[in-house]
Amino acid sequence: MSIEEIEQDARSEGEPEGDGGGDESYNSEDLGDSAFVVTEKRKPISKTTAGMFAVIILAMGGMYFMHQRTGPSKADAADVKSTQVIKQFMSEKEKNFSLMQEMIKNT
Repeated sequence: MSIEEIEQDARSEGEPEGDGGGDESYNSEDLGDSAFVVTEKRKPISKTTAGMFAVIILAMGGMYFMHQRTGPSKADAADVKSTQVIKQFMSEKEKNFSLMQEMIKNT
């Protein structure tokens, strides 16, 4: 087959059969496999399914609110008693250093 014959066949296949008008006819075979086309109408969601979605959404909302309520606590400044103990330890560091060394030896 020559190129001219192939082109002529392609042109003749593209032309509609019948009266030779310019309208293209609808051919379902040209569109491909129609096995994937669903012609049934969708069924409405059952009450049980809607109830389960509602329970899940409520549970997620409850978990969110519990998380927000028990979030991290604010940091508190050191209390006065601990500050006094630290200052006392640092003011007598020579005495406390020797006491710590003696305690380490004895343990």
